[in-house]
Amino acid sequence: MGQFAAILQDDLRAMMGRINLEKENEEHLKDVTSLRLSEERFRKIFHSLSTAVIIIARADGRIIDANKSALAISGVTREQAIGKTLASLGISAINEQQLLAKDLAAGHVINRPLDLITPSDEERHLLVSIESISVHEQECLLLMLTDMTSVYQLEKSLQTANERFELAVRAAEMGVWDWDKKSQTLLLDARIADIYGIGDEALMTTYENWLNYLHPEDVARSEAVIFGAWENAQPYNTEFRIVRPDGSVRFIKSFGNVICDGKGQAVRMVGVNLDITEKTLADVALQQSETRLKRA
Repeated sequence: MGQFAAILQDDLRAMMGRINLEKENEEHLKDVTSLRLSEERFRKIFHSLSTAVIIIARADGRIIDANKSALAISGVTREQAIGKTLASLGISAINEQQLLAKDLAAGHVINRPLDLITPSDEERHLLVSIESISVHEQECLLLMLTDMTSVYQLEKSLQTANERFELAVRAAEMGVWDWDKKSQTLLLDARIADIYGIGDEALMTTYENWLNYLHPEDVARSEAVIFGAWENAQPYNTEFRIVRPDGSVRFIKSFGNVICDGKGQAVRMVGVNLDITEKTLADVALQQSETRLKRA
């Protein structure tokens, strides 16, 4: 009887052992399944990010993964990228190879400008952030790239447009003004100061300052034109006389545009002044001459 009991206890222990093993296997399977689901979710999020992300091995710089945005910027396919280094793919920093190497070695960078040339010789202007991470117990670097190429190109276009505008203004001897009606501040360039004979643009910084230089007979008409353009958000175009500090009178051609905010409300007016005194006086002299000829 005692032998039978011992055999029964051994069988029970073996059965409990199998049950525990099955439970452990079941828990392990759950953990593996959960990990796979987590990895799948991560991969979906990773590849749907609009920010370009590249994961590279810290030891040798080889690419472990890159999302769709990063592949679009770099101009290579996923098959071409995985397992390769940025340099071997023909992606190079413009005059910044050593600096980029230092950034990668440091493992921590936030929004540093970086200009790259892609394998197709396309120039890209980026902001790069770098963080050290661990992927499956492997030390890696997470590169987050923001493509600023379109912004850079827009800035270059605006710079070129401004340079051309400044050249045209200088050639035409026009002065530029900018009036903020809310603050009543008036910004002028040096040419405006010359036209008004004040020598320093800081001497005319408000709308009221400007009114003081207007010929008394032209104040009411000029203000009507200005505020009519402002209220209707229409281009401004008029002529008026100014009286310089030395008492001389100059004839001015002034035109500009009303700048509105996102709600369509006028906030500023910008434009140019052109001294047309010589032309105006010449026109008057010509008219007087023609009149005298007709009377003769």
